[in-house]
Amino acid sequence: MRFTRRMRRRFVLSLRTLAMLLLFSKSEDSISMSHSTLKHLAEVEPDLIFEPLLDTLYTAIDSVTETHRMISAMRALAKLASTLSNFSLYPEGAQHVAPLLILTLPGIDVNDTTKTWFALTFIRNLCLNGVVLEELPVTGDMPAPRTSSKASMVSEAVEDPSIDNLPEPDMDQVEWMTRASTAQFETWLDQYLRRIFVLVDNMSSSLETSEASSSSGDSGLQAIVAQTTEVVLLQCSERYYPMVSRLITDFVTNTSSLSAVDNMNKIVFAFASAMPEIALQALLPVSCERITEDIENGVGRTPSLSKRTRSHSETTLVWFASVLAVLTDQQRGEYLMRYKDQLLRTVNLILDHCMSRQVYATAGRILLNIISSLTCMYTKRGHSVPDSVWNDPEFRENHFRHWGELPKIDEPDFELEWILPNQKDVDLSLELLRNVIVPRIADLDKFMDAVPSKQEATANQDNVYFNKVFVLLRFGVRALGCLIPPPGAPIAADKLADAIIDGHDASSMPTRFRIDGQVAAGYVFTDPDSEQYREVAGIRDKIGAVIAKALDYMVAHNEDDVENIKALIRLTHDYMCHYGMDRTACSSLRRTWNSGLDSFTFDNSVCKMPRYFVTKRVMYIQAARLLHNSRFMSANELAKDITLKLSRLCLSLYSEVRAHAISILESIMSILPETKYPLIPSFLAELDEKEDSDPEKMIGALHVLDTQPLRRVCMRDWHYFPQLALALCRAQHEDKPLVKKLIMNIAVTQVVNLSAPMPAQTITEPLLGLVRALGSSLVPSLDDSGFEAT
Repeated sequence: MRFTRRMRRRFVLSLRTLAMLLLFSKSEDSISMSHSTLKHLAEVEPDLIFEPLLDTLYTAIDSVTETHRMISAMRALAKLASTLSNFSLYPEGAQHVAPLLILTLPGIDVNDTTKTWFALTFIRNLCLNGVVLEELPVTGDMPAPRTSSKASMVSEAVEDPSIDNLPEPDMDQVEWMTRASTAQFETWLDQYLRRIFVLVDNMSSSLETSEASSSSGDSGLQAIVAQTTEVVLLQCSERYYPMVSRLITDFVTNTSSLSAVDNMNKIVFAFASAMPEIALQALLPVSCERITEDIENGVGRTPSLSKRTRSHSETTLVWFASVLAVLTDQQRGEYLMRYKDQLLRTVNLILDHCMSRQVYATAGRILLNIISSLTCMYTKRGHSVPDSVWNDPEFRENHFRHWGELPKIDEPDFELEWILPNQKDVDLSLELLRNVIVPRIADLDKFMDAVPSKQEATANQDNVYFNKVFVLLRFGVRALGCLIPPPGAPIAADKLADAIIDGHDASSMPTRFRIDGQVAAGYVFTDPDSEQYREVAGIRDKIGAVIAKALDYMVAHNEDDVENIKALIRLTHDYMCHYGMDRTACSSLRRTWNSGLDSFTFDNSVCKMPRYFVTKRVMYIQAARLLHNSRFMSANELAKDITLKLSRLCLSLYSEVRAHAISILESIMSILPETKYPLIPSFLAELDEKEDSDPEKMIGALHVLDTQPLRRVCMRDWHYFPQLALALCRAQHEDKPLVKKLIMNIAVTQVVNLSAPMPAQTITEPLLGLVRALGSSLVPSLDDSGFEAT
C-alpha cells in the first residue's frame, strides 16, 4: 500500500492540532514530543505545518511576560531550523530566516542560560544548514501576489482534507522577499557579536575557577557559544570581514579581564578558524607588542608557582599571551611563517625573563601549538559548500536557492582538503626543538649535578626553575608526538599519510574500531635510518634520561616540594603515554562533531550531516589513529627504569603526591603491560609484617594493588594470587582504619571476581599429550583422535 498525496495531507492535518496544543505544555516530555512530531510532519507537508506554526512562534518570541512560551518557541525553532531553511523543501521559509534571526537576538541573555542555549542552537543550525549571511541585490518592486493566494487554499485544506493539489508557490514573490530580507544580515551580525562579547565578559568561568566549574552548566554554554560563533563567521560574506575584524580586535585589545580569559580564547579561536589570515594580521602583532612591553617593564618576573592567584599587574600579560596561544593553534604553516621572527622573539623573551607559572606555562603552550601546527595533518575548515562552489559568482548571487543542500560525503565534489607539513614547516619545528628544548635539557642535567642550595631565597628560585623546565619539557614531549611514530611495530611504507588522504577511509571509517597493531597516522618521519628521525628520537631519549635522573633527585633532595613533584609526574606521563594525542583531547573532538547532530537526524539510519560536522568527524578519526598507535608501544629499558622510579612516589608520605603518582602509574601499566610485573613484589613487600612498617606506604601500596592492571594480574595469575592473599592476611592493620578498609575492599574484590573466566590459553603439544594420557588411563577404548574406537 502506498500513501497518496491526499492520505498524506489528511494524516498531517490530523496530528497537527494535537502537536500545536502540546507546544506550550508544562511537561518537558510533552514539549519534546511536540517538537519532534512537528519536525517530522514538516518534512512531509511543510506548508501545512509552518504557516500556522510561524504565526504562533512570532507571537511567542515577542512575548515579554510569558517566559516559558518564549523558551518553548526558541526550542521549536532550534529543532525545525534545518527544515525551515531548506529552500527546495519549503521555499517560503527562506524569507523568514532573517526576521527570525533578528527576533531571537534578545534570547542571548546573560541572566537566562536556557534561553541563550536555544537561541544559539537555532542560529547554529541555520548556518550549518547552508544559510549564507550575505546581502543580495533587489531589482524593482515586489511582484504582485497571485489572485488565488496559497493561504486561502491552505485554510480550505484544513476544512476539507480531501483537497490534495495546492498551487505552486509564487516563486517571483518569494525570491524578491528573500532577497530583500538579506539586507538585515549585516546589522544582525554586528548586534550578534556585541551580544556575544557581553555574554563572554559576564560568564562565571575563569582561569582561577576553570577546574572547579568544568563540570557545571557553564561549560556547555561555553561550547555552544564557541561553536555557533565559528559557524556564523564561516558563513558570513567576505564583505563583512573588515567589520568582524574591527569588532573582535577592539574587544580583545580593550578588555583584559581575568574572569573572561577562557571564554575570550574560544571567541578568538572561532575568529582564527574562520578567517585565519585576517585574525593573525589583526591580533598577532599587537599581542606580541603588548607582551614585549609588559616584560620590559618587569611584569611576570616575580617567582611564583601559584595556579590561581595572580598579581593584578600580570593581567594584561596573561591575557595577550593566551590570545597568542590560541592564534597559533591549528594554523597553516604559510601563515605562521610570515610572523616567524615575532613569534620566536616573543617566546624566547617569556622563557628567559618570566618566573610566573601562568606566564611561562602559556609560553610553553604557544611553543606546542606552533610545532603541532607545522607538523600535524588536519583538515581545512570550510564553509557549508566546497570552495569551488562558494567562489562561484552564480552561487553567491542566488545562494538562498541552495540553502539546505548538504553535499554528501561520498560525492566526488565534496572536496575535503587536508593540510600537510612541507619542508619549511619541518625545518622550523626542528629549529625550535634545537634552540628551545635541547638547551634546557642540558641545563637541567647540570643543575641537578650541583649541590642543592640551602638558602631559603635561593631555594625558592630553584623550585621555580625546576617547575619552569618541567612544564616546558612536558610541552616539548607533546610536540614530538606527530614527528615520529611510537616505538613498536613499524608502519608499512604504503600506509602513510598519502593513503589517508587519497583513500575514502578517512571519512567513512567507523568511529569505534579495533586493530591489533599500529596504523598510518601521517607521521612526518617514518624511516628509522633517516638523520632527522634519529635526531627527533635522540631528543626524546634525552628527555627520558633527564626524567629518570629528576625522579631520583626529587626523592633525595626535594621530597617535600609537592608542586614540582606533581609537575614531574605529569611530565613522566606525557613522556610514557603521549604520542600526538591523549584520551581527553580525543574525547573532546568526538563530542564536538557529535553534538548537534540530533537536529539533522530523522531516524537511526538517516542523517544529513553538515559539512562542518564532517570535517570535525574526520579530525576525530585522525586523532583516534594517533591515540590508537600509542596503545601499541613497546617498553625499552629506559621506560622500565622510569616506571620503577615512579613507583617509589606511590609510597610517598604526601597523599597528594601519592594520588598523582598512582593515577599516572595505572595509565602507564595499562599501555605498557610489561612494566607492571617487576613492581608487584615491591608493593607486596610493603604489606609484610615489620616493626618499622609505615602506614602511609601501606596505603600507597594497597591503592596500587587495587588498580585495574594489577588487580587483573593478581586474580588471573596463580603465581601472584597466593602472595597477595598471604600479604593481605599478614598486613598490620590494627589502629589503622584506612588500611583496614583498603584491605577489606581488595579482599572482597578478589573474592567476587575469582570466578571470572580465565583467559584462553593456547593448546600446546605437551598439554595435548597430557590430555590424551589422562583419557587413555580413564577410558582405554579411546584412540589418538579422542573418539571411541569401533
